[in-house]
Amino acid sequence: MLTEELHYHICHLKWVPHLLNSTQKVARVELSKSLLNTLQKARHQSYMYFYTGDESWFYLSTDYEIQWVSQGEKPYIREKKIIDSKKFMSTIFLNTQGFLVVDVLPEGQNFNGEYFIQNILKKIYEKTAHLRKNEQRKITLHFDNARPHTSRKVMDYMSIHHMKRAPHPAFSPDIAISDFSLFGYVKDQLKGKTFESADSLLDEVTEILSKIPLDALKHVFLEWETRLLKVIDSDGEFS
Repeated sequence: MLTEELHYHICHLKWVPHLLNSTQKVARVELSKSLLNTLQKARHQSYMYFYTGDESWFYLSTDYEIQWVSQGEKPYIREKKIIDSKKFMSTIFLNTQGFLVVDVLPEGQNFNGEYFIQNILKKIYEKTAHLRKNEQRKITLHFDNARPHTSRKVMDYMSIHHMKRAPHPAFSPDIAISDFSLFGYVKDQLKGKTFESADSLLDEVTEILSKIPLDALKHVFLEWETRLLKVIDSDGEFS
Protein backbone atom coordinates (compact mmCIF):
# COMPACT_ATOMS: atom_id res chain seq x y z
CA MET A 1 0.00 0.00 0.00
CA LEU A 2 2.80 2.43 0.91
CA THR A 3 4.68 1.93 -2.33
CA GLU A 4 2.03 1.03 -4.89
CA GLU A 5 -0.92 3.16 -3.79
CA LEU A 6 0.61 6.03 -1.81
CA HIS A 7 3.86 6.08 -3.82
CA TYR A 8 6.07 6.32 -0.75
CA HIS A 9 9.70 5.28 -0.94
CA ILE A 10 12.34 4.63 1.72
CA CYS A 11 14.96 7.30 2.34
CA HIS A 12 18.07 6.84 4.47
CA LEU A 13 18.22 9.57 7.10
CA LYS A 14 21.09 12.00 6.71
CA TRP A 15 23.66 12.00 9.53
CA VAL A 16 24.99 15.39 10.60
CA PRO A 17 27.54 16.10 13.35
CA HIS A 18 25.33 18.75 14.95
CA LEU A 19 21.93 20.38 14.49
CA LEU A 20 22.88 23.96 13.70
CA ASN A 21 20.75 26.96 14.59
CA SER A 22 20.56 30.02 12.35
CA THR A 23 23.31 31.86 14.24
CA GLN A 24 25.66 28.91 13.98
CA LYS A 25 24.98 28.61 10.24
CA VAL A 26 25.84 32.26 9.69
CA ALA A 27 29.08 31.82 11.68
CA ARG A 28 29.87 28.65 9.71
CA VAL A 29 29.55 30.53 6.43
CA GLU A 30 31.67 33.48 7.55
CA LEU A 31 34.44 31.31 8.98
CA SER A 32 34.34 29.10 5.88
CA LYS A 33 34.90 32.19 3.73
CA SER A 34 37.85 33.18 5.89
CA LEU A 35 39.31 29.65 5.81
CA LEU A 36 38.83 29.47 2.04
CA ASN A 37 40.70 32.74 1.63
CA THR A 38 43.52 31.42 3.84
CA LEU A 39 43.71 28.20 1.82
CA GLN A 40 43.78 30.00 -1.51
CA LYS A 41 46.65 32.21 -0.35
CA ALA A 42 48.48 29.12 0.94
CA ARG A 43 47.96 27.38 -2.42
CA HIS A 44 49.72 30.21 -4.22
CA GLN A 45 52.76 29.44 -2.03
CA SER A 46 52.43 25.66 -2.57
CA TYR A 47 51.15 25.35 1.03
CA MET A 48 54.75 25.71 2.19
CA TYR A 49 53.77 27.70 5.29
CA PHE A 50 50.46 25.97 5.98
CA TYR A 51 49.72 22.74 7.91
CA THR A 52 46.53 21.08 9.05
CA GLY A 53 46.09 18.38 11.67
CA ASP A 54 43.94 16.68 14.26
CA GLU A 55 43.68 13.72 16.62
CA SER A 56 41.85 10.40 16.34
CA TRP A 57 41.63 7.13 18.25
CA PHE A 58 43.19 4.00 16.74
CA TYR A 59 42.55 0.50 18.11
CA LEU A 60 45.37 -2.04 18.48
CA SER A 61 43.07 -4.48 16.68
CA THR A 62 40.73 -3.51 13.84
CA ASP A 63 38.50 -6.17 12.28
CA TYR A 64 37.26 -6.31 8.71
CA GLU A 65 33.58 -5.43 8.37
CA ILE A 66 32.88 -7.58 5.28
CA GLN A 67 34.35 -10.77 3.84
CA TRP A 68 34.05 -12.69 0.56
CA VAL A 69 33.23 -16.36 1.27
CA SER A 70 32.70 -19.38 -0.94
CA GLN A 71 29.50 -21.44 -0.86
CA GLY A 72 29.23 -23.28 2.45
CA GLU A 73 32.09 -21.34 4.05
CA LYS A 74 31.40 -19.57 7.33
CA PRO A 75 32.56 -15.95 7.65
CA TYR A 76 34.78 -14.82 10.47
CA ILE A 77 33.21 -13.15 13.48
CA ARG A 78 33.82 -9.52 14.34
CA GLU A 79 34.40 -8.42 17.93
CA LYS A 80 32.39 -5.51 19.26
CA LYS A 81 34.56 -2.66 20.53
CA ILE A 82 33.90 -1.82 24.17
CA ILE A 83 35.13 0.89 26.49
CA ASP A 84 38.04 -1.31 27.61
CA SER A 85 39.19 -2.14 24.07
CA LYS A 86 42.83 -1.07 23.76
CA LYS A 87 43.22 2.11 21.74
CA PHE A 88 45.61 5.03 21.41
CA MET A 89 45.18 8.62 20.29
CA SER A 90 47.26 9.67 17.30
CA THR A 91 47.97 13.23 16.15
CA ILE A 92 48.89 13.89 12.51
CA PHE A 93 49.85 17.22 10.89
CA LEU A 94 50.41 17.54 7.15
CA ASN A 95 50.43 19.67 4.05
CA THR A 96 50.85 18.87 0.35
CA GLN A 97 54.57 18.27 0.89
CA GLY A 98 53.94 15.35 3.28
CA PHE A 99 53.44 14.54 6.94
CA LEU A 100 55.26 16.81 9.38
CA VAL A 101 54.26 15.28 12.73
CA VAL A 102 52.91 11.81 13.55
CA ASP A 103 52.48 11.26 17.29
CA VAL A 104 50.83 8.68 19.56
CA LEU A 105 49.72 9.69 23.05
CA PRO A 106 51.47 7.46 25.63
CA GLU A 107 49.26 5.17 27.68
CA GLY A 108 47.93 6.80 30.85
CA GLN A 109 48.72 10.35 29.71
CA ASN A 110 46.11 13.04 29.09
CA PHE A 111 45.92 15.00 25.88
CA ASN A 112 45.75 18.60 27.06
CA GLY A 113 47.16 21.98 26.09
CA GLU A 114 50.53 21.26 27.68
CA TYR A 115 50.90 17.96 25.82
CA PHE A 116 49.88 19.66 22.58
CA ILE A 117 52.60 22.27 23.09
CA GLN A 118 55.40 19.92 24.18
CA ASN A 119 54.81 17.10 21.70
CA ILE A 120 53.15 18.70 18.68
CA LEU A 121 53.75 22.44 18.45
CA LYS A 122 57.40 22.23 19.49
CA LYS A 123 58.06 19.62 16.81
CA ILE A 124 56.33 21.78 14.21
CA TYR A 125 58.38 24.79 15.30
CA GLU A 126 61.65 22.88 15.10
CA LYS A 127 60.88 21.21 11.76
CA THR A 128 59.87 24.48 10.11
CA ALA A 129 62.85 26.51 11.36
CA HIS A 130 64.33 26.66 7.85
CA LEU A 131 61.19 28.45 6.65
CA ARG A 132 61.58 31.29 9.15
CA LYS A 133 65.02 32.61 8.28
CA ASN A 134 64.41 36.05 9.71
CA GLU A 135 61.64 35.04 12.15
CA GLN A 136 59.17 37.26 10.27
CA ARG A 137 57.46 34.53 8.26
CA LYS A 138 54.69 32.86 10.28
CA ILE A 139 53.55 29.25 9.97
CA THR A 140 49.77 28.88 9.70
CA LEU A 141 48.22 25.92 11.50
CA HIS A 142 44.71 24.62 11.00
CA PHE A 143 42.97 22.51 13.64
CA ASP A 144 39.52 22.27 15.19
CA ASN A 145 38.15 23.95 18.30
CA ALA A 146 38.90 21.20 20.84
CA ARG A 147 39.90 22.61 24.23
CA PRO A 148 43.52 21.38 24.14
CA HIS A 149 43.95 23.27 20.85
CA THR A 150 42.52 26.56 22.03
CA SER A 151 43.82 26.91 25.59
CA ARG A 152 45.48 30.18 26.60
CA LYS A 153 48.84 28.39 26.91
CA VAL A 154 48.59 27.15 23.34
CA MET A 155 47.63 30.56 21.94
CA ASP A 156 50.48 32.23 23.85
CA TYR A 157 52.99 29.65 22.63
CA MET A 158 51.90 30.08 19.03
CA SER A 159 52.11 33.87 19.26
CA ILE A 160 55.63 33.79 20.72
CA HIS A 161 56.85 31.18 18.22
CA HIS A 162 55.63 32.88 15.05
CA MET A 163 52.62 30.68 14.41
CA LYS A 164 49.07 31.72 13.62
CA ARG A 165 45.87 29.75 13.59
CA ALA A 166 43.65 29.32 10.55
CA PRO A 167 39.92 29.76 11.28
CA HIS A 168 37.68 26.73 11.57
CA PRO A 169 33.89 26.74 12.07
CA ALA A 170 32.46 24.90 15.06
CA PHE A 171 30.82 21.50 14.49
CA SER A 172 32.44 21.15 11.06
CA PRO A 173 34.33 17.87 10.57
CA ASP A 174 33.03 17.90 6.98
CA ILE A 175 35.53 20.65 6.15
CA ALA A 176 38.62 19.28 7.89
CA ILE A 177 40.96 17.04 5.85
CA SER A 178 41.70 14.79 8.83
CA ASP A 179 38.01 13.99 9.24
CA PHE A 180 36.66 13.82 5.69
CA SER A 181 39.65 12.03 4.18
CA LEU A 182 42.80 11.11 6.09
CA PHE A 183 41.75 9.20 9.21
CA GLY A 184 39.15 7.13 7.40
CA TYR A 185 41.71 6.08 4.80
CA VAL A 186 44.34 5.11 7.41
CA LYS A 187 41.83 3.11 9.47
CA ASP A 188 40.74 1.23 6.36
CA GLN A 189 44.37 0.24 5.78
CA LEU A 190 44.63 -1.02 9.37
CA LYS A 191 41.69 -3.43 9.09
CA GLY A 192 42.61 -7.04 9.77
CA LYS A 193 45.80 -6.08 11.62
CA THR A 194 46.65 -6.49 15.30
CA PHE A 195 49.43 -4.70 17.17
CA GLU A 196 51.14 -5.47 20.45
CA SER A 197 51.98 -1.91 21.45
CA ALA A 198 51.47 1.77 20.66
CA ASP A 199 54.94 1.87 19.08
CA SER A 200 54.13 -0.89 16.60
CA LEU A 201 50.83 0.84 15.79
CA LEU A 202 52.68 4.12 15.24
CA ASP A 203 55.19 2.39 12.95
CA GLU A 204 52.39 0.99 10.82
CA VAL A 205 50.52 4.30 10.65
CA THR A 206 53.75 6.03 9.62
CA GLU A 207 54.35 3.40 6.93
CA ILE A 208 50.82 3.86 5.55
CA LEU A 209 51.26 7.62 5.42
CA SER A 210 54.62 7.32 3.66
CA LYS A 211 52.94 5.50 0.77
CA ILE A 212 50.37 8.23 0.08
CA PRO A 213 51.43 10.01 -3.14
CA LEU A 214 51.96 13.76 -2.95
CA ASP A 215 49.54 14.15 -5.86
CA ALA A 216 46.83 12.59 -3.68
CA LEU A 217 47.53 15.15 -0.94
CA LYS A 218 47.30 17.99 -3.47
CA HIS A 219 43.99 16.61 -4.73
CA VAL A 220 42.48 16.44 -1.24
CA PHE A 221 43.55 20.02 -0.50
CA LEU A 222 41.72 21.14 -3.65
CA GLU A 223 38.70 19.09 -2.57
CA TRP A 224 38.85 20.99 0.72
CA GLU A 225 38.29 24.25 -1.16
CA THR A 226 35.36 22.70 -3.03
CA ARG A 227 33.76 21.62 0.24
CA LEU A 228 34.12 25.11 1.68
CA LEU A 229 32.43 26.58 -1.39
CA LYS A 230 29.51 24.17 -0.91
CA VAL A 231 29.12 25.28 2.71
CA ILE A 232 29.09 28.92 1.61
CA ASP A 233 26.64 28.32 -1.25
CA SER A 234 24.28 26.32 0.99
CA ASP A 235 24.18 29.04 3.69
CA GLY A 236 25.97 26.86 6.20
CA GLU A 237 24.02 23.63 5.75
CA PHE A 238 25.75 20.26 5.77
CA SER A 239 26.01 18.91 2.22
